[in-house]
Amino acid sequence: MIRFSNMKKALAAPLIYLLVTALLLAVFTLFNLFSVWSQTFIPGEGMAFSGTAAALPGILRSLFIPSATFGIFLVFLLNINMKKGHFFAFVFTFAVSFLVFIFGFPYVDTLLETSDDTDPRIVLLEDQFNQLEDVYIYPGDIAGEYLHGILLVDTVSPRFSLSPGGTLDGKYQSVYIEQKKDVYRVASRNPAFSPLFNPPGFLEDFLDDIDYFQKSISSVLSESRQRFLFLSFVTVLFCVSCSLFTRISRWPVFNVLGTLLMYRVMFLLYRVLSDEPGRELAGIISSRINLNRLPVTVMIALSILFIAWNILFAPRVKKRRGG
Repeated sequence: MIRFSNMKKALAAPLIYLLVTALLLAVFTLFNLFSVWSQTFIPGEGMAFSGTAAALPGILRSLFIPSATFGIFLVFLLNINMKKGHFFAFVFTFAVSFLVFIFGFPYVDTLLETSDDTDPRIVLLEDQFNQLEDVYIYPGDIAGEYLHGILLVDTVSPRFSLSPGGTLDGKYQSVYIEQKKDVYRVASRNPAFSPLFNPPGFLEDFLDDIDYFQKSISSVLSESRQRFLFLSFVTVLFCVSCSLFTRISRWPVFNVLGTLLMYRVMFLLYRVLSDEPGRELAGIISSRINLNRLPVTVMIALSILFIAWNILFAPRVKKRRGG
């Protein structure tokens, strides 16, 4: 029989999810806004707020998926010692998080479509070297979008050359060099800006996988509302089914690490199965397998497996722990 205290925890789970997701989204957004704002700094001129506000829709869309999914994992981590009522917490959290997905993501996606995604302030500095794609340029004078007297240093085959001028294109973040008759991308939005934190390689890979998933779900939304609803359903189901890992063993630390690992695996699995390894796997299993359906098919299968394991075996682990 479920105690009233455990039932309260189950009922509170979706409310905690909403609070945690909102908090994650707010903190991540503020951090990214500060990063964008700091990149508008020009020595002697200070910082500009115009580009920061324009970047907000893109930031919200890029952070919605990680905030909404990680919020699910955190709910079950915060309730890791729940003895009973786990099923109700599962159902309530699934229902609320699914609603957040199907209404929240289309909203932030629409914000991006109606915003101006041009970069209003690409910065190049006079009388010092600025990094482009494969060259450094040293403009003697900058008048608006026109650069006068450019010294170029080729980084591929080191040599110097001069160009009478060039043109800065803020929309495409590029510089046209007259002498070379070529366009170079600006390596950094602001060469006067030095990032405070350079993520290690494994974290960059993780962020790339999240970005890949976010772009995939955005593409699905633009193609078919029904496919978007189904992908959202599968994503939320997989996240909630991973609550198994919060009580898979008798050791809480192991459970926490296992749960966090599954969060990483989710995005990696989706990308791998959507890319070349997925094509190879589909070819081995059957030529009739639709590659576009392979990631969600595998995620559904794993979700069913995790839920079955959660129902059949996880309670026994709890009993052995003395729960």
